[in-house]
Amino acid sequence: MNIRAMSAAFTISLLAFPIVASAAKFPDVPGDHPYNSPIEALVLEGVLTGNPDGNFYPARPVNRAEFLTMLYRATKKTPSAVSTSCFRDVAAAAWYANVVCDAVANGFVNGYPDGSFKPEQSVSRIEALKMVYKVFGFAIVTGDDANGASKDFTDVQAGQWYVTYITSSYRNGLLPVAGYPIAGKFYPSNALLRGEAAAYVWRAMNISGDLLPTSYSSSSAMTSVPSSSSSRAAQTSSASSVSRTATLLVDFPFSDDGNVDGRTKFVYDFSLASPTDISVFAKLGSSNESGVSCRLYVLGDDGLSQEYYLGYEDAFSCSLKVSAPKGKLQLAVLPRDPNATYTVTTKTTKGDGNDGFDEAVKLEAGKSKGNQLGVSDYFDWYSFSLSQKGAHVVQSFGEDVECVIYPLKDVDVFGFTGPACGEAYEYPKGSYMVEMRRKNGVDKALNYSVQLD
Repeated sequence: MNIRAMSAAFTISLLAFPIVASAAKFPDVPGDHPYNSPIEALVLEGVLTGNPDGNFYPARPVNRAEFLTMLYRATKKTPSAVSTSCFRDVAAAAWYANVVCDAVANGFVNGYPDGSFKPEQSVSRIEALKMVYKVFGFAIVTGDDANGASKDFTDVQAGQWYVTYITSSYRNGLLPVAGYPIAGKFYPSNALLRGEAAAYVWRAMNISGDLLPTSYSSSSAMTSVPSSSSSRAAQTSSASSVSRTATLLVDFPFSDDGNVDGRTKFVYDFSLASPTDISVFAKLGSSNESGVSCRLYVLGDDGLSQEYYLGYEDAFSCSLKVSAPKGKLQLAVLPRDPNATYTVTTKTTKGDGNDGFDEAVKLEAGKSKGNQLGVSDYFDWYSFSLSQKGAHVVQSFGEDVECVIYPLKDVDVFGFTGPACGEAYEYPKGSYMVEMRRKNGVDKALNYSVQLD
């Protein structure tokens, strides 16, 4: 079923059926389901319902109009009937027209530059968080602490508009909900699912005092960043806040140096006119061994990143060698000593053929791929795709080489726990990247092999 068809089904269930206590008992939301209690609570509150077939479908996406309507119901707002002609793609007769037009009139939502609202487009996780804050009137974290989430999640970039909403949500208890985070990532651009939407709204109503307490335990839905090798966040600092962040727009190649002076992040935005092999070297003062990490993000048009790289760290430096695509990029350098001196240097380099997502070597089931991490080579990339859900193991062999697996955008990450290499796992269908990375020093070549079984 396509997203438009799913949206239509949800619209019917949201608006056309009476809400009774028995409607909360859905065959696809058993008592041990992570979203059972918030779903039941919101059904009883009249915020949402199930579908005509008796199911709730917690793993289906929610569109922008639907989620906005849920928030209006949760806050018991009555939309004004003054205007139902606010966007070119919002028909006056549409069931959501009065809600959407009232929301834009009150500054809760914005449209797109082309004059559209895209009411049937799936709402992303981060769009939904912003709607929650606007409609409920919650305050967001500002100032030096606003970028805290960018240090905890590898796919959240400092300085982007959405960071403060994620940071604020973890500070005030709106997050985490079940399944957050996944392998050290937040997936801000992923479509919000119905079960997640229920948890968002339930948490918001509890924070605002608009909902009586239920049996839903925050501990049952809270997850922590995994400590296995499958988590990129486990390889970086987990500080919950930052003091200051310097954000610079630079031309590649570039260099920078100075005193850290209380800052816990340096962010550099730049663009490449064509695909380029680049190297990054960040170093703290020689007398310091507290460490520094570096991350390179490839930014999409929406400012979000699905492709990113963590550098290799030793006692006081961080190194990257990446085959970077054309477009906008962001380098984040995170020193762990607020009193150190630092240098950051970037330049063009020559890779060995699989130093980035675009150069990833395809893995075929049952066929081993062998290669070597040469001196000053920090990681190699492989990929595989699954046409259907199934049990697989990614095996890797090699002294001082570790293997890390990452799902891409087309993977349904609901319930995805980030399997480690060597672990048998029921993978959802979709595309994956496998990183073979060096664990120890860069003074010797390291042989390895990797295989999908």
